[in-house]
Amino acid sequence: MLLSDVLIIDATDRLGWLAGRVLADLGADVIKLEPPGSDRSRADWRAFNVNKRMLEVDLQASADRAQLDDLLRVADICLLTPSVSSASLDPHALRENYPRLVVVAIRPFGGVGPRSAWKASDIELMAAGGAMALAGEPDGMPVISSTSPPRRRW
Repeated sequence: MLLSDVLIIDATDRLGWLAGRVLADLGADVIKLEPPGSDRSRADWRAFNVNKRMLEVDLQASADRAQLDDLLRVADICLLTPSVSSASLDPHALRENYPRLVVVAIRPFGGVGPRSAWKASDIELMAAGGAMALAGEPDGMPVISSTSPPRRRW
């Protein structure tokens, strides 16, 4: 497969699940990090995390932190959503501690600039990305362009 020699650590929330899913579908070995006891029964979680291996990690436990450290040393890419990822998975710290690791920090409005700390819902992301220009009437109310209801703010 296209990415069969690529190891990816996926430390994302819903905002980044699709990125890991696409890479897994392309053949990458994607390891999804989850806190112990997390709910993996929801349909959206299962749909976006298919083809990934799961690893329950409690970053407060030294054995789990050591296991994650070993994985990060050999991984090619680490996907993060910094607003929810653990402080030990800070993008800047990862780049410093693992120089060969490609760190991808997924944020609604990027990592720098006046909107970098903003959160966003599905409808706001679709509007900012231009997708809403294709839905609804020009003088009407905003219309979400998918069938799913707006989710929580990321």
